[in-house]
Amino acid sequence: MAIGLPASYEEVIETPYTDLQLMGAVPVCIENLGWEIHETDDNLFTGKTLTGSLTMGERIFIRVKGHKIGMRSESAIPTQIIDFGKNKRMVKAFFEELNKVLETE
Repeated sequence: MAIGLPASYEEVIETPYTDLQLMGAVPVCIENLGWEIHETDDNLFTGKTLTGSLTMGERIFIRVKGHKIGMRSESAIPTQIIDFGKNKRMVKAFFEELNKVLETE
């Protein structure tokens, strides 16, 4: 469970894939997860998860650098200090989807 302002979770992993492979897989993962891309700039994707009955959605930031890829998920409400593990689950879901997408290429 993350505590902070806003509540967030971030993880960076090293992969055997090139930055081009990772950059190509990110939009596919985001679409498969039902999230939205709002902006793409060089090696950074920013977007948002969908809102639901218990959440206003999370802002997501995905950065690719060489063989590394990092994702940060943070609550869309800046004053939310506890996320009950939601942001960590979003990051884990992204990396699971990334593995699926890259394994099928």
